[in-house]
Amino acid sequence: MVNHSFVLCLTTIDSASKADELAAKIVKAKLGACVSIHTIHSVYFWEDELKKELEYRLMIKTKATLT
Repeated sequence: MVNHSFVLCLTTIDSASKADELAAKIVKAKLGACVSIHTIHSVYFWEDELKKELEYRLMIKTKATLT
């Protein structure tokens, strides 16, 4: 019996084209079985200023041994 531990890795990036490119590289390199891309609205502080930005969240489904 094979026992695999799976994980979900999350990261964000600033453009749809970069998100697509990164997702393709991850899957082609077999670092993730699947990458889901979601458009999100982020609110955060950066350099003492409140920012509101459109970002792209990548949800990377992978094995714990690859992280």
